[in-house]
Order: sequence, then C-alpha cells, then structure tokens
Amino acid sequence: MKRNNTYSENLEIYEDILANNNISNDQKTIAQNEISAIVNEKKSIDSAESLIKIKGFEDVVIFKNNNGISVIVKSDVLKPEQVAQIQNIIEKEFEIEGQNITITNK
Repeated sequence: MKRNNTYSENLEIYEDILANNNISNDQKTIAQNEISAIVNEKKSIDSAESLIKIKGFEDVVIFKNNNGISVIVKSDVLKPEQVAQIQNIIEKEFEIEGQNITITNK
C-alpha cells in the first residue's frame, strides 16, 4: 500500500509538471519519460508478484532499487527449484540478470 502511495505521489508530481505552461518542452519530455518509467515499473512489479503467487506462495513483496531487485516470499523454506522459478519470473518481467536479484523467505 505504501509503495502504491509513493507511485501515485510521484505520478502526480510529473503530471503537474506536464500541466504547467511555464515548463519547457524538454522538461515536459523528461516528465513524460518518468511517468512511463513509473507505470512500467509498477506493471512489472504487479505482474511478477501475481505470477509468484500463482506458483503457490501465499504472499510476496518485491522491492526495486538502483542495485537490483529484492523479493521476499512468505515461506518457511525455499527449495532450490522454487528460487529458480522466482528468479526466472523476475528476470523476464524486469529484463534483469540473476546476479541483481535477491530472493529471501520470511
């Protein structure tokens, strides 16, 4: 929920920039690119979380930062094949390599 609020706040900031007549076209282009990036990131996270839940995990949270992606799944134990499934989903949804993915259980 907190993540969605952050996305909404950031989108609102960039939409305000687009609506401002005193902003240059270059700045508006940057704002539009940021909006696209936020929307795409949110779609990737939502999709990956859903796909991981389909694999039988009760709950999952994905965090993306500059260094990579962290995935936390609700599970007592993660079997190697489960880690591989999760990693595969993340690699495809985010077009990222495995060494930039951290998968843990709670």
